[in-house]
Amino acid sequence: MTTPSALSWKRSLATCAAAVFALTTALISTSAAAQPAAVIVPSAPYAADAADALQSAERTRIQTEREITQTQFVAKEAQCYQFFAVNDCLSRIRNARRDILADLRRQELVLNSAEAKRKAADQLLRADSKTK
Repeated sequence: MTTPSALSWKRSLATCAAAVFALTTALISTSAAAQPAAVIVPSAPYAADAADALQSAERTRIQTEREITQTQFVAKEAQCYQFFAVNDCLSRIRNARRDILADLRRQELVLNSAEAKRKAADQLLRADSKTK
């Protein structure tokens, strides 16, 4: 049987996890030279919904940046064929694209990790409420 203090501790853990997620996504968006995101830490009942909304927005931004990077790469690749040193030009733009895509992947991994932590905290809360 779970004590009331343990239950409140787990609830506060879920709220803190949502706040950490919100701050993490804000840091990710600012580190990627994107528009700074407003960080709003909602009250406990709405924390999961707000975290989902923030995560969805971040995933959309990452996907958009991937598409923009690919479009720019195709255009630059076509320009490379106008130069004498085609291979050097292609190598430079491929390296730049690889760096950008690696950074986007790193951001996506941070999102995945935060989501896993949030889901684990939610699962603990659900399991705890069932034991009552």
